[in-house]
Amino acid sequence: MAGGRKASPVVTRAVAYLRKAQNADGGFAQMDGGDSNAQSTAFAIQGLVAAGTNPRKLKRTRTPIEYL
Repeated sequence: MAGGRKASPVVTRAVAYLRKAQNADGGFAQMDGGDSNAQSTAFAIQGLVAAGTNPRKLKRTRTPIEYL
């Protein structure tokens, strides 16, 4: 959990942002509109886990785990 505050509005907004920022290939880019890369995807996965969200549940064509 993110500092013990899994249900806080800030954590909820952060997870919503990551859901929106996920590229169609399942990965994440360094900047909005960029190509997915392993480093940004790994950071996003770490953030999701810290927020108590299973990264395997974020799926466009693939999950972030599948992208890696």
